[in-house]
Formats: sequence, structure tokens, C-alpha cells
Amino acid sequence: MAKIKKAKKMIKVHETKRKRNIRIKTEVKSRTKKAAAATENIQEAVKTAIIKADKAAAKKVIHKNKAARIKSKLMKKLHRSKTS
Repeated sequence: MAKIKKAKKMIKVHETKRKRNIRIKTEVKSRTKKAAAATENIQEAVKTAIIKADKAAAKKVIHKNKAARIKSKLMKKLHRSKTS
């Protein structure tokens, strides 16, 4: 355990940020899964998942390339559903 006051504060700050990051990552994963499994309102589901992925990448919770992969995968599904 930390003894210096600043170190104690930083432990609390890191814990808060870790919880926030976990919450954001979970939200991105769940929105992505919902969009991938959607049969109705596919466009809305994909749109919200893409927004969540972009925001997570902007906050540096996930890497920007991961956000791009998520968006690419969802857009493929959206285009396939439109052509079918």
C-alpha cells in the first residue's frame, strides 16, 4: 500500500478510470453484439454501435484500429442485409 499522499490519490484516480474504461468497453461490446444479431432496425443498431465505438476510440479506451474493425464488420453486415 502506498504511504505518500499523492500515491494514495493516484491509486484512487486509476481505479476510477479503470471502472470507467470497463463500463465503456462493455457498452461497445454489447452494442456490437446487438447490432450483429439484429433482424429489425439493423440500420439504427449499427449506427448506435458505430457511435459507441468512435467515442471509445476518442477517449482512448480502445485503439482506433479496433474501432475501425468494428465499424467495418458492422457496415458489411448492413450492406449484406440491404442486398438480400
